[in-house]
Amino acid sequence: MSPQLLKQAYRKHWLVPFVGAGLSIPLKMPGWGNLLEEISARFDYEYLIEKKEAITKLIEDNRYLDTADEILKAGVSEDDLKFAICSAINRKKDMHRSDLPDNIYQDLANINCIKYLTTNYDNYLSDFVKKGPSDITHLYNEFSNEWDDEIYEGIVYNLHGDFSKPSSIVLSRKSYDNLYKNNHEFRTVLERFRERYTILFIGVSLQDEYIQRVLEVSSEKLKARHYILLANISPEQRTEMEERYNVKILRYSVKNGNHTAGIREILNEIISVSDEIEEDKLNLQAIKDNNQGALRNAKSLADIKPDSLPLILEKLNAQYAEKRTLHEQLEQKVNTLRATYQAFAGKYEEARIAASAEMGDNSVAIMATAQAPDSPSSSNKKLNVAIAGVLGIMVGVFAVFVREFWISTNPNKISPPTVG
Repeated sequence: MSPQLLKQAYRKHWLVPFVGAGLSIPLKMPGWGNLLEEISARFDYEYLIEKKEAITKLIEDNRYLDTADEILKAGVSEDDLKFAICSAINRKKDMHRSDLPDNIYQDLANINCIKYLTTNYDNYLSDFVKKGPSDITHLYNEFSNEWDDEIYEGIVYNLHGDFSKPSSIVLSRKSYDNLYKNNHEFRTVLERFRERYTILFIGVSLQDEYIQRVLEVSSEKLKARHYILLANISPEQRTEMEERYNVKILRYSVKNGNHTAGIREILNEIISVSDEIEEDKLNLQAIKDNNQGALRNAKSLADIKPDSLPLILEKLNAQYAEKRTLHEQLEQKVNTLRATYQAFAGKYEEARIAASAEMGDNSVAIMATAQAPDSPSSSNKKLNVAIAGVLGIMVGVFAVFVREFWISTNPNKISPPTVG
């Protein structure tokens, strides 16, 4: 279940998806480990043959930067390694270009996001979004308060380069250090993204050293809440990662090894309520505009000839019927949205309780501390005295009327009974 703040970020046009290598797996694109293993096997350097087991162990431990450094240490030039990786990606794309399976890139292309970030080289994100790939550092030379202008909207920024430009690939530890530690423009722009937008990481792993670099680039800066979609993570790991990287982890379900359906379910939940609210806003604005037009028409009735009044009245009745129908439709939508919200709120509460039970958190949360009152709630002596005085006057007046009525209606003039 996605939190409300993530939905608000999408509604306010602040949501920036950050795409990792996991989204390209359904498109038959090899992961980092498989790609490096395949590339290292193509070079016949003796050092690589001797270090084959060590390289395999590094890949299994997700130490991809160390793997690339070992390949370079064998004598392979960085340019040759970059070109080999880009060629492998290009071959994979050509093999499956005509039969692309169902994937999340399609969903990302259809949602309304201000910008997109990715560490992938394969350009699948820009292929579907139809904007980019672009180098993020160009924003350093633009006015930061104009980053949300429509000319920059929806652009895909490849943080680590793209396969169509082998020289742009960020691959070795040295190149990563140059980018994340020494490139002032890159660090500044990435930090502005982290402060300005809400980032949703998709298809990433927190064990991935590349993603750790992104999350740690501004660890000492202002706090900002971001989100990561993950399928398999223990409660202990979840707590540790959320505290270390200041992110909120959203878990999704995996059925028969299919991550696409689980990720899509969360994306649809984020955007669906927002789209319906926007549609209702447009309908309400239409009603407002129609009412203003009707008011202007009413002010001009004084200038209308009497014989045309029946026709005008018929037109107004038709407008009234149309507005009433629209009102009923909007009311029905409001009721539907209310029911949807209540259902989501129920699911969220169930998920929260289940998560608390899973983590062994049965503690009581204090929502607010008790405050001592500034004045007594009762009794109010002044008010009681005032009420007693008014009641006394009313009883006295009533007694006088009773006495006068008794004397005037009693022929024997017997003294009336006294009160008190």
